[in-house]
Amino acid sequence: MKSYGTIPTVREVFARILRNVFAPKNAGSVGADPPGEIYGYAPNPSDRPVFIQPPELGVEFELTIMGDNSEHKRMVPLLNRPRSNFHPCATYKYKGPKPKKEGRQTRRFKLIKVGYRPDVDGIRREVVRQGMYVPEPQWLEAFRLAYPIQGERPGISIANPYWEHRGVRYYPVLHCDTSGWYYDLDRDGFCSEHWAWLVGCE
Repeated sequence: MKSYGTIPTVREVFARILRNVFAPKNAGSVGADPPGEIYGYAPNPSDRPVFIQPPELGVEFELTIMGDNSEHKRMVPLLNRPRSNFHPCATYKYKGPKPKKEGRQTRRFKLIKVGYRPDVDGIRREVVRQGMYVPEPQWLEAFRLAYPIQGERPGISIANPYWEHRGVRYYPVLHCDTSGWYYDLDRDGFCSEHWAWLVGCE
């Protein structure tokens, strides 16, 4: 008599159904990171993803980087690659400062909106006027890893135009869709009034 293996219990069948319902679509397709780093859960298909909503506007929160430049090393190559938004074959170059290895760092931040400004320098002046500062770009990568989410939402940016192509400055923006966060670069001079800006608290 041919054996078909053990018959799954009702509990096992129900668990499989739940995993299929709650598993993210296209997991691992965002950027170049493994699913665990994008969605905040171990890349095991049996594990349910954990999504963490970002803080509300104006609410202080903490972010931590390890000081080994890992956030910088992950973010810059991802944004330096050829893109399709403005110049299909262009390679964008990072022109900003390289972070120093200062050990584990924890700082406090906010997400704010400043309305329309004609350029990034206008954003930076408004941030200073409100008593805050523009952090280094690697803190945007720390934010992405700390708050894995899904779903359509306005962009979150950091006012550091450190990427360049043909003499034009670009700055990083985090967008989110049904697959999770993904990076984009927008040229200086296009600053949407709908975006939130990651700023440091003095």
